[in-house]
Amino acid sequence: MTPNLNSSDNLFVANLQSVSLEKLVKSKLEVLFAQQKEAQVELNG
Repeated sequence: MTPNLNSSDNLFVANLQSVSLEKLVKSKLEVLFAQQKEAQVELNG
């Protein structure tokens, strides 16, 4: 990252990072829930 960004650029970058982090967490949770459902099906079956 270039150090001479103004504050609005910094806010924009920080916002992008938090949005991508949120997407990552959501997709991880979806994968975990899917695995949990599959595991429960295996246990019940």
